[in-house]
Amino acid sequence: MENFDENFDDLYHETGYSNKGQSIEEMMLYNYGEMDPNLMEYAEKPAPNIKTFNLTKAQMDQIIRSITKSAAFMRTGQKSMMSPQSSTIVPIEIEDEDEVISPEADALIQTRQEHMEEVARIAKTIAGPLGLNINLAEASGISHDIGHSFNGHSGERMIEAVAMLHNCGHFVHSAMGAYVMEREKIVKLAFEELKQLFPKVDEQDAREFTRYVIDGVISHNGEGVVGTIIPKDKTAEKMQEELRRCFTEKGFDKKIIPATMEAGIIRFADIMAYMRSDILDGFRMKNENGEKILNGFDRDYLAIIGTCLARERISQNGDDKFAKKMLDFENKSLLEIYKLDAIINNLEQKENKTPDDEEEIIRRQIERRLLYKEYERFTNEIKIKYAEQYIYELESQDQSRVKERVTNKKQNVFIKDLVEESKGKDYLTLSPLIRKTFFALRDLNVRKIVPYTRREYEYKNMPMAVNQLVEQQAESLLKTGIVRKAYAEDSEYEMTAEQKNYVDEIEKGDSTEFERKIYHYIDKLTMTQLKELYNNTKAAIEDIANLDLGYALGEKEYSGDLDELYRSKIIGVKHFLTKKKYPLNKVLTKEQRESALKDLIQERMKKLDETFTYKLAAEYIAGMTDRSILQRLFEKGLMTNNDIKNGINRKEADNDIGLTSLQKVFSKNDGMIVPDGDNEIVL
Repeated sequence: MENFDENFDDLYHETGYSNKGQSIEEMMLYNYGEMDPNLMEYAEKPAPNIKTFNLTKAQMDQIIRSITKSAAFMRTGQKSMMSPQSSTIVPIEIEDEDEVISPEADALIQTRQEHMEEVARIAKTIAGPLGLNINLAEASGISHDIGHSFNGHSGERMIEAVAMLHNCGHFVHSAMGAYVMEREKIVKLAFEELKQLFPKVDEQDAREFTRYVIDGVISHNGEGVVGTIIPKDKTAEKMQEELRRCFTEKGFDKKIIPATMEAGIIRFADIMAYMRSDILDGFRMKNENGEKILNGFDRDYLAIIGTCLARERISQNGDDKFAKKMLDFENKSLLEIYKLDAIINNLEQKENKTPDDEEEIIRRQIERRLLYKEYERFTNEIKIKYAEQYIYELESQDQSRVKERVTNKKQNVFIKDLVEESKGKDYLTLSPLIRKTFFALRDLNVRKIVPYTRREYEYKNMPMAVNQLVEQQAESLLKTGIVRKAYAEDSEYEMTAEQKNYVDEIEKGDSTEFERKIYHYIDKLTMTQLKELYNNTKAAIEDIANLDLGYALGEKEYSGDLDELYRSKIIGVKHFLTKKKYPLNKVLTKEQRESALKDLIQERMKKLDETFTYKLAAEYIAGMTDRSILQRLFEKGLMTNNDIKNGINRKEADNDIGLTSLQKVFSKNDGMIVPDGDNEIVL
């Protein structure tokens, strides 16, 4: 790096606007140094906060093996991680198909199962050196997305929109994973196999093991707010309550705190895994013009690579003065910017600002602009060139493997940093600068890659078709009388003659195969399980009524799929409120709003049975694979060959409120440069 070391030396000593007189060493945020060469070796002693069970490694391995043999796990191999592969799309005739679909590159796009396996491997890699339970970490990682929908997060958005449209609840893939493991008897079958192979196994501890595995599944979906994770153990009843609230309160899944360090690892491992694969998929996927979404590492990615590279070189050699100087400078600059932001915000929020305050705000804003300018100069002249030189060296060795080597190196930097920072602590964290870099990379992927991951047919045609499919199946389930089973008391559940006749019809007809499958699946649920689903539906009606009232009163804006249908629904809410004499031309008082909400809930409770069948149908359909859902939509005449043919392209999202909201949430982590201390960044 001698070719621009001298230029950096000048820049290195020029800044210090808000802390004049202090040396770089005195105001250093974090002293990065060489890592222990044995850092990633398994810990010699278990950590004090390890989750232990009276089970052998072989017994825990067997539980993991049972999970991976389940039908639900196998289905994840046919579900997309980011975007449907061409092989999962119903065959269509397209001229110059290779130009649009690119089957060879498309086949490498990661599946949900491959992602789960990678998360499990990363979790084991982190848990070992921290002295934690590697089997618990692996089992949670291998299971964490077992409840995911078809078509990645596009499918999840569709099912969530359908559920909200019909007032039957929320769809959260993490929480759904717990229900899948229960309803598809994955846990029960795992116990049976365990007893067969290990007759004297401690059954109580085996159940405790799976309980904490499921907590890892449920609690992994809070990465939007992860800075430092401080686990908090909980009772089985508390876990069950958290699970229920995921389906009855929008956004509750983001509030769950993992019960163990091992479950906390899954949250980090999940991000580490998908950030790497998202970038590689970005190099493989093509947009509507047949161009790859990523043609190379642009300046934004190079800036992140530069930070990770410097950290890696220091970790290997603490005497790498240039790399250390880079991290020192970046730490110092970002801390100064953070301090200036805090000063400016505090001054701007003062109720009675004086002229001196106004003058101070302007002065500090000028300082911040100058500091940003120098930081941008550092990024452009130092960090990016540093990364470019590294990539040039890699290309001279093997150009075909550059992307994999760069993304792997970044992932390993995050893994090593998490281990180093979390060793000997009762919480999980990254060092300040690497934490900021970690979230900056995720935010970058969300801005550059995610907008292209949905195919055009996934924006409008498919959500509408999925909604129609749910409506058809809900109507069918209502005719079977299955809802009566949910609130049957001690008396045995019995069908009426009309319901029996309908069930006979769907049992015999070839055209009703899908209805038969859904009915059989739900009929096998126990009364306790159905009662729980029924009660969840009632609670969800209240939550969605409150959300819809907010939309109707202009308090917030709906940001999901099926927006046209949802707007019609909200118009209906407004008509209902007008009929009830609520003045919509002015802000309602607190009492009026509470009364309006009560009236709306009462009105919707009149259709509770119908709403419940929507929930049953939606949750079943959510579990289908990418290919099977399209096949059913074709068979039912809800989508056509032309819908797919004309919507096969990946087109950048336009005015996607949900995506904008996601980008906004992720970018909030940009301030995570403050070191852990008295003011922990916690959930």
